[in-house]
Amino acid sequence: MRSVVAVILGLTALAGTRNQALAQSCEPPPGDLLVEIQEHFPAARKWFGMVSSLEWDRAPDGTLSPRLEDLHARFVLEHDPAGQALEAKLPPVASGPHRVALRGAPDLGVRTEELGVAAVPAEVLRGVVVYRNAVAGGDLLYKVTPTHVDEYLYLRAPPAGLYRELEFDVGRGVARLREAGRLIAVIGKDGAAHLRLSAPVARAADGTRRTGTLYVEGHRIIAELDLRGLAAPVLVDPDWTTTGTMTVAHWADFGFRRGDDKVMAVGGCALASCPLGLASSSCNQVLPSVDVWDPAQGTWQAGPPLALARYSYAGVVLGSGDLLVAGGCTESGCAAVTDVVERYSNAEDRFVDAGRLPRPVANATAALLPGGDAIVTGGCDDKACLAGVARYQAGQDTWTPAAALPGPRGFHTTTALGDGRVLVIGGCADVACASVLGDASVYDPATDRWRFAGSMDTPRAGHSATLLDDGTVLVVGGCRSQPCKGTALATSTVWRADAGLGGVFLIGPQMNAPRHHHTTTRLDNGELLVAGGTDGTDATRAASEIYMPLSHRFIEAPRMMMSRAYHVAVPLANGEVLVGGGCNPATCLPWAEVFDPAGLPVEVPDGGVADAGGLVDLGPESPPDWGAAVPVKGGPHPRLMRTGVTSCSTDETQDLPCPVPGWPRQDGEYQPNARALRPSAAADEVTDVATGLTWQAKDDGKTYTFEAAGGACAALSTPTTSAGAWRLPTVVELLTSIDYSHIGPALDQAFIDGQPTNYWTASAVAGSRMLGWTVKFDAGEVVPLLRDSALPIRCVRGAFKAAQDAGHLRLAGPLTATANTVRDEANVLEWQRKDDGRKRSWRESLDYCARLTLDGHDDWHLPTIFELLSLVEFGSAAPVKIDPAFDAPRGDIHWSSTFNEGIPTLTWSITFNLGVVDGVTITGGGYARCVRHLQPPAAGTGCSCGLGQRPAGGGPGIAGALLVAAILVGRARRRGGKPRG
Repeated sequence: MRSVVAVILGLTALAGTRNQALAQSCEPPPGDLLVEIQEHFPAARKWFGMVSSLEWDRAPDGTLSPRLEDLHARFVLEHDPAGQALEAKLPPVASGPHRVALRGAPDLGVRTEELGVAAVPAEVLRGVVVYRNAVAGGDLLYKVTPTHVDEYLYLRAPPAGLYRELEFDVGRGVARLREAGRLIAVIGKDGAAHLRLSAPVARAADGTRRTGTLYVEGHRIIAELDLRGLAAPVLVDPDWTTTGTMTVAHWADFGFRRGDDKVMAVGGCALASCPLGLASSSCNQVLPSVDVWDPAQGTWQAGPPLALARYSYAGVVLGSGDLLVAGGCTESGCAAVTDVVERYSNAEDRFVDAGRLPRPVANATAALLPGGDAIVTGGCDDKACLAGVARYQAGQDTWTPAAALPGPRGFHTTTALGDGRVLVIGGCADVACASVLGDASVYDPATDRWRFAGSMDTPRAGHSATLLDDGTVLVVGGCRSQPCKGTALATSTVWRADAGLGGVFLIGPQMNAPRHHHTTTRLDNGELLVAGGTDGTDATRAASEIYMPLSHRFIEAPRMMMSRAYHVAVPLANGEVLVGGGCNPATCLPWAEVFDPAGLPVEVPDGGVADAGGLVDLGPESPPDWGAAVPVKGGPHPRLMRTGVTSCSTDETQDLPCPVPGWPRQDGEYQPNARALRPSAAADEVTDVATGLTWQAKDDGKTYTFEAAGGACAALSTPTTSAGAWRLPTVVELLTSIDYSHIGPALDQAFIDGQPTNYWTASAVAGSRMLGWTVKFDAGEVVPLLRDSALPIRCVRGAFKAAQDAGHLRLAGPLTATANTVRDEANVLEWQRKDDGRKRSWRESLDYCARLTLDGHDDWHLPTIFELLSLVEFGSAAPVKIDPAFDAPRGDIHWSSTFNEGIPTLTWSITFNLGVVDGVTITGGGYARCVRHLQPPAAGTGCSCGLGQRPAGGGPGIAGALLVAAILVGRARRRGGKPRG
């Protein structure tokens, strides 16, 4: 019997290189189950690729245990944010017992055996444990990492419903299994939750999702899931995880700190990406769920759920410490709203009925009044925004109407002032946010009257408004119109009470970047932390800023470990700030992180806010105009130059659907872009159709000096070849095995493993007696190292189809210069012969090439890393390693259009005076040498397989939770604009 296990998944798929290669060849490897799954579920390419190098040990009784200490993929965390990790043991046959426990605490574990599973043997396929035909209609697969034990049921012929019974027993350290919504938590005898099991989620071939139920009956775990109407095949994935992440991803929720210093995140949305503007977006799953964070342990547990699932509600913490949850959307797109109000009772640790609003509203806001009452202002139903205001009577859980706002308003801010009044700022006058408001009104609860309180320099919604120690209110960011793309604001404004005018707005300082739907949190020293949000390109931000109230300026603060918007930020008792949940353009996020204000610079006042004695109006902020999306022209990248990348990037967020306006003609926009690799399981080899080379699928695990490496490959013999057939690859040959859509290692999963370190090539550095070229499989860097370094090797055999010289040291074919261009007929490329001599940022370089017109052609683009690499003369000792056909070539950094997977702040470049391939900071300076494809766009593939076809309009989005792991682990790799040695 087996544990119900799976993975925390992103919500949209990254297109797989393998299925695209099959679409071209029409010859999928027979019996390769992982390839078959990826054809229907492209995101599985990254899921399985995370563990492609994982080795499994077999005990004498056949039990399988993973060697997790050898798993170094950048998408894998060594432990969760609380320091916890899992260990797992899988049976030799599917019907045997499966065990999951907390690493270092074997008594904190659960053993399960599933009824009705066939006793089929286990096999290991590229790090994934597979039990073929173990269940009716399909197979069982297991992927294990230190924080997840992940099970997949792959159902080619899914039944109408799934019903699974698992008998279980627990370790001596476990007190009980506790049902918590759609989770089962493993509670230790210390009272804390240490592991949890999620309900099964089905993904159909057409993208439809459906979530099942999970409960305990005696000593059995029961999982149920309705599969009727789902398009086959279906992939089902429940999962065991540690408790250092939220139990479910939230956005559009509310976070607050309880009296016991634990933090609650309440309700909201799951299984959806961030909205793209101001109006209510779709919400694939409206949540009643509550997550509770324990600062002492750094772990999350499921808390008491809401009686009614909702998002975009009004939340306010009462003077008693209880939380009031009023109204909100109860269906996707806010198609239905509610008047139901609930109150979280600290005393009872549950939500209790707190009356009804005068009418149903969502996207209203609330504030605490003197004496403990609360007020809910404005809001919208499914048809219109409203001016109504409701007052809550504390201690009675009743509501009465209060004086209405001067006009209808939703999506606004409501701020309690120090004198007992309430300030309402900005927002929208209608449900679609076609009319964004710039005025403010102030409410006096003593007289039950509203008064005009001034107008901002520009209308705003999606902004924040925070009370400062001097009684003023800082208004930050937001959007001045719907949609937000191109209208997000980097400006701030300061509201100040005025006895004669009710209030005035003064021009505040500029932020470092535009943002909306961010959080602004007051720190203990009176400064404000502005974190995350969405910018003017609809990309979420990881950047944060600190507002210094004495000197009236913003300074940069440490970046978050991931980009997010619509999240919660809660100040903690120790002065830190917990930032949790939210969303990005691809998915919802279950991860949280803590901001520590220690080490912030001491503020020195240097002036006040500009005050002209009244209203200051400088007009609307004008962000840089990058224009509309620039369409791709020309065919796909030459087959030899394809990098595997299928998505696009900004300076904040990766794996976005292509195209991204303002970041034109990136690598991932040109499809197909797959590496043409075919594995041979019998021979442990991988053949590259484009180059004609055959590679070892797995290296020997040993290390060699440069001098010894060539002899080791020459002595290699395999079941299909004798000694002398293999050789050490040149630097260019080894580079062609890199897949730049992967990281840690940057290899297609056709390879069995790859160490995230430098590998020797057969190429010495020209003009040097001490250095040899290496390729680093961590991400795809090319750097020279001392020849006495001990490094692994990966051997190759076969004739290199791309070789244009005896040393195999260049990818480009013969180059022919014209007046303005250089043509590579072998690879059907035409290059700009002379760059314009100007250094630019990566974004500016993308835009420069996309808008270039040269020799009557306007289909130029910034080259991919392989296209740019093709020009490097690795056999040259000249100061600039580039063909003399180019006019006045420069040896400095040149940009490619390929982003550095896992690190949003970097993109790939080549430094031609060194020959080094490295990731550099995208805001730095580099040159642009543009290229275009000579072949026209393909009219069709001519292949009838129908595998892995890429939808028009760009690549799919990020897998949220996998990207977040890459950023968490990869932040140590952030580096500046200089190449790395």
